[in-house]
Amino acid sequence: MGTQFRKGSFFINNDTYVVDFETLYEGMPVEVFYNANLPAPLIYPPQYVAAVVVPRQENQSVYVGFFDRNLLAADGSLKLNLSRDTEVVTKNNQIFRGNPGGNVLVVLYSQTTRSIPPQTTPDKVVVMCGM
Repeated sequence: MGTQFRKGSFFINNDTYVVDFETLYEGMPVEVFYNANLPAPLIYPPQYVAAVVVPRQENQSVYVGFFDRNLLAADGSLKLNLSRDTEVVTKNNQIFRGNPGGNVLVVLYSQTTRSIPPQTTPDKVVVMCGM
């Protein structure tokens, strides 16, 4: 199985991607994802290096993971249907042209279908090239 991203206790370094480059502050509600395949220090409670930090917004869901060329998540839990209104950018906020599949993606969306797998037309997709 490929890279897995999970939520948990974390710390931030220079490699951490913060969606929309938003300034973080103590107590700010965020969702944090880390690479579960990387080694972690043997301390309790474990602390992980945050790969992606997403400031929480009302009515917004987030998925971080690998998507194949058909835009199906590696674990089969989400299928993307891109539209003209979907903002597709790289992690340095440049417009990404072409198929974002075959990469780790940060997907921001508000609704899904009740199908299996659930499908969504995301509001924003961030292509995490090289992750």
